[in-house]
Amino acid sequence: MRQGFLGRLAAVVVAGVMVATGLVAGSAQAAGSCNPAERGYMQLSTHTTVRLARTAGCTYYGRLVETHPYAQAGVTFNIRVERREGGSITAWRQINIEGPYGEYATAAVDGWWSGAASQDQHHVCYALNWGPWTCTGWVDI
Repeated sequence: MRQGFLGRLAAVVVAGVMVATGLVAGSAQAAGSCNPAERGYMQLSTHTTVRLARTAGCTYYGRLVETHPYAQAGVTFNIRVERREGGSITAWRQINIEGPYGEYATAAVDGWWSGAASQDQHHVCYALNWGPWTCTGWVDI
């Protein structure tokens, strides 16, 4: 009985320390909702765009749209969405696409709700064949 109590007490203390030090805390996101929309856009060619999109749940993701079935053969698209808070990049997600034409999306990163303007910023970047990155400007909400 005593060992069970001590085990539970130790688990509570460890969990409390992790929360107090931020070890289990993710990047901040306030409760609320957002209007889903495209927030950034780069036209790479007649058939190729890279977009920054926001969901109703205030998350952001990068999206590649390639509409020509024979375009970019042998090219790897690297697409990345980044989140910046207080001048530092706090989260990013990337995909590397070698497949056929179509639409591809990165996993999402968190964002603040619309009433918390300027708490964070996002942008989308791309590279071809692991080369240098080109990004949209940083956008608020």
